[in-house]
Amino acid sequence: MKVLIVDTQFPKGHKNLNVHLICILSDIREVSELKIFNYEEYYNKNDMPEKVCFIELRKLFFGRNVYVQYLQSFVNAVLIRLRMLCVKYDKAVFFTFDTISFSLIRIFFKKPIYLFHHNNTDHLKNRMKLFLFKLYANNTHHIVFADFIKDYLVSVGVRSELVHVVPHPLPLEVENVKMTEPCLSIYKNALNERLFLALGHANDEKLISAIIEYERENHLLEMNGIKLIIRSRIDFRKKFDKSIQILSWNDFMSRDQYESLYNVAEGVLILYPESFAYRYSGALQDAFNSRKIVIGRNIPIVRWFAEKYPHSCFVFADIKDLMAQLCKARIFDEQDYRQFISIHSDYHIQKRLHDLLLSK
Repeated sequence: MKVLIVDTQFPKGHKNLNVHLICILSDIREVSELKIFNYEEYYNKNDMPEKVCFIELRKLFFGRNVYVQYLQSFVNAVLIRLRMLCVKYDKAVFFTFDTISFSLIRIFFKKPIYLFHHNNTDHLKNRMKLFLFKLYANNTHHIVFADFIKDYLVSVGVRSELVHVVPHPLPLEVENVKMTEPCLSIYKNALNERLFLALGHANDEKLISAIIEYERENHLLEMNGIKLIIRSRIDFRKKFDKSIQILSWNDFMSRDQYESLYNVAEGVLILYPESFAYRYSGALQDAFNSRKIVIGRNIPIVRWFAEKYPHSCFVFADIKDLMAQLCKARIFDEQDYRQFISIHSDYHIQKRLHDLLLSK
């Protein structure tokens, strides 16, 4: 079986995940060849299994303007579809896809299509996107990382047998690069304190501001020797309390240094907005991989983890409750960890993908 790997967006944050999925797919015996679209050396050819064959894309369009992006996504989808006409394959797996533009090209696909969902499911709260999604929803297979995401897709009209839950892979080891000075300073200062991290790129700025103001008034973190390191789009550096360190989006942290910071941390905070409803969290995944307790907002992904791992993941109701939970001494539960590692193992994921690709 020849499998074509397609990507319409090539997001940098998904690169390690995609590489790991490629390695897992290559170990499936029935997969004779993996044909992968590559753009501007997104993938390193030297690190790929022997079954991999790259198909270089010469031109795609990306921009920052939201409205222009819709047009660019459609143009990219058409260019990729035209390129696919010259490729022999049995099944196509889309690592990313645009909800709107895919509705305009799905009719041209005659072979089985499998779509990995990331933030696509959250977009379906938009009526127009939901309408366009339903045009092809029951003509393709959908791969999600958790069953609560599957439940949502089924609730909007996708047939249950077309939605497949595949566990999110564990992180791969990656090459270390130099940490920027702000990150290095944070790392050195964090070694002697009870450290909690909130490094997710989807953090809620209003919630961060409320946490800072609460600490300025009550000094609860300072009195308990607790340090928070929070990633934010907004520069709070002039007004944050000394117990709260703000890491801006421009302060680069390598994967190796990111994991080093996780190793010295006591726990991880999930400070995502309530709109973060029907998608997975890499930050939560990394926390469990590093045996760190999680304290998160009352959103679906946190509730799902808390139900599966009640001794290691906890939901906070408001800022006061968050502060109270931070002050509690907790240890990550080893039974939770063993269950998590087993579910997210390469063997378990490969079996799911094997059964999915070989099913009719």
